[in-house]
Amino acid sequence: MERYGFTSATAENENGREPTVTHLVSGIAADLGRLIEQQAELLRAEIRLNLRRTRDAAVVSAVGAAIFALAGMALVLTAGLGLNALFPDLPLWASFGCVLLALVAIGTLVLYLGGQKWRSVHPFPEESAQALKENFQCLNTKPKP
Repeated sequence: MERYGFTSATAENENGREPTVTHLVSGIAADLGRLIEQQAELLRAEIRLNLRRTRDAAVVSAVGAAIFALAGMALVLTAGLGLNALFPDLPLWASFGCVLLALVAIGTLVLYLGGQKWRSVHPFPEESAQALKENFQCLNTKPKP
């Protein structure tokens, strides 16, 4: 246990005698303090990981939206006019409508993929926060005599 930074509350003291109550209580308090520090560090690490995931999801979503917008502007004009040239009997508005439907389908797919990324983001690590809360509750409870 000492390998992880914890002391043994039941260990014998330097003189080889049983430890005193004061020694036991101070050992427990020190171990509890280290446990809380380690859980706080775990909580910070999880928050950093979740922030990184949030950033990644935001980047994918922004790229998808930008591609969707650029594609909409450039391809609507080009494809609409090209479709009208291929099918001269098709009205110009119908040519642009066909192109629009294709772009909406592609944009929906990209935004759906970005939404999948967002679902993996959990900004507050529930498990670490719950463990930290339990430790603080343990500190606040008064022992019964």
